[in-house]
Amino acid sequence: MKKTFWILFGILILFFLLYFGLTQKEKKKLSPKIKENFLGIDTKSIDKFEIKKLGFKIVFGKKENVWWVTEPENYKADRPSINKFLESAQELKVENLISTNKKKQILFQVDTLTGTRLNFYQGGKLKASVVIGKISPDFTHTYVRKTESDEVYLANTYLTYMLNRTPKGWRDREIFRLDPEEVSTIELSKGKEKFKLIQPVRSGKDTLWMVSPYPYKDFFETKKEEIDQFLKALCYLKTDDFATKKDTEMLDFKNPFRKYKITLKDGTEKTLSVFKIKDKEGRYFLKTGEDDTVFLLFGHSFEKIDKKIDDFKT
Repeated sequence: MKKTFWILFGILILFFLLYFGLTQKEKKKLSPKIKENFLGIDTKSIDKFEIKKLGFKIVFGKKENVWWVTEPENYKADRPSINKFLESAQELKVENLISTNKKKQILFQVDTLTGTRLNFYQGGKLKASVVIGKISPDFTHTYVRKTESDEVYLANTYLTYMLNRTPKGWRDREIFRLDPEEVSTIELSKGKEKFKLIQPVRSGKDTLWMVSPYPYKDFFETKKEEIDQFLKALCYLKTDDFATKKDTEMLDFKNPFRKYKITLKDGTEKTLSVFKIKDKEGRYFLKTGEDDTVFLLFGHSFEKIDKKIDDFKT
């Protein structure tokens, strides 16, 4: 009886070992082989890239370390979006090889007709090109193919969700990006009212601001909370939208509704002019002294920087 038991026990152990070995082998066989940096690029050296699909093309170029949209129009690109896009491109990983059949590319939308092609350049030379296809059935992967290859892979990538943006969706919405600590004075003018916010002294950790009406002979203490909120709103000002060609044709750029002049501690000056047209939407159009971009703020956004001298006085 004991002998039979140990024979059966040995057979059971042997069966378990064979089963475990086979399942591990099969698991290893089915496990995806991940390829890191599928495109083989260093995005820090990339100075141009394109997003192309049927009837649609956006071109980006880097000038003096600043990214711009250069086609279909020319304007500064949104820095965080560009950084995230390039980071995702460099970190693009592929897993399972799905197909090498050229006729099946259209099924995965990685053909040049239905897919989205990304081209990356350095010094005028094409460094990498990839076609981004449709999302996989599990909604966690995307089909991709190098343009010069017939191999279609599954990739876990964030790129897909950024490729549906319109050109305007890539546009930089920052009007100002300044450090409030570096601001020395802010001059505001509206009609006959003109006054200046001045940072003359520090008291411990707090910065004491004074406000002075033109011609800047009298000085008054200010409300710290009001100053802090105003500085934050102005220094990190972002647009709600951009003026259309029709809007700009209606604006009188020689007669601004309101003006701001910001002077930094290093002597740098930043200017902002505000224009208004009579419409029911309550829109305000803003233009800095740096370029010809005309930004658009709605009333609820503009009121954060539309201040009178009495708003600051204690």
